[in-house]
Amino acid sequence: MTTRVRKNLSRNIPLSIDEELLTAIDRIAGDRNETRSLVMRKAIQEGLPLVKAGGNADVLTLDSEFSADVDQAVKETKLKRNKILLEAIRVGLQPFVSRTMSEKLSLADVQDPQERELLIQELEQSYKLYDDPMVREHRRLIAERGNATTRLMDILKHVPEAKRRHDATTRLTEIRRMPGGSGGGAAWLGGLSTEEIEWQVSMADKYGPNAANWPAEEKQAHESTRKSESKNDPI
Repeated sequence: MTTRVRKNLSRNIPLSIDEELLTAIDRIAGDRNETRSLVMRKAIQEGLPLVKAGGNADVLTLDSEFSADVDQAVKETKLKRNKILLEAIRVGLQPFVSRTMSEKLSLADVQDPQERELLIQELEQSYKLYDDPMVREHRRLIAERGNATTRLMDILKHVPEAKRRHDATTRLTEIRRMPGGSGGGAAWLGGLSTEEIEWQVSMADKYGPNAANWPAEEKQAHESTRKSESKNDPI
């Protein structure tokens, strides 16, 4: 039997409990090898903050693996579980929110322009409120990326030539990265005209990603045409 220190009790207070709750108390008392009165006092002590908060206090249920991690942290730091959990939440809250907002601003998650714009406005306001310079900078960068993405989507939707170049350049980049492709990284800002990019894409689709396998006569004909057009271009 576990030795227990009996507290000095100022007075006994009669308390009526329904049968279901009493059964639960007895079960816990048996599991913990404690008296019914001790379990009830602990329950009241732990539950008073919830009552004081009007039932709105946050309650966390940890899975067994995470609970074991917290137990280990208690042993190493000599801090109470509540202190460790509260600090973990405080430290990790902003990175979690920033990551979630970043995901929400990706093309895959938010397609509606109005919803995206509202999220960006919220971010632009929120990063000014934090003292942590890393949080402010991270949120500012997310907002800037969101703004740039919104404008890009608008341009691709309303400027056909921009959409044409975007699709061709994206496709050529994929071809370069294929097994046997030329490599060299993304085709963006490579100085190639849209027509040149589309020609390379069409050749790769017909003869494979390796330019060495493309017919020499077709490459020569294309080069001659390109030089001729270059001479005729107005300066």
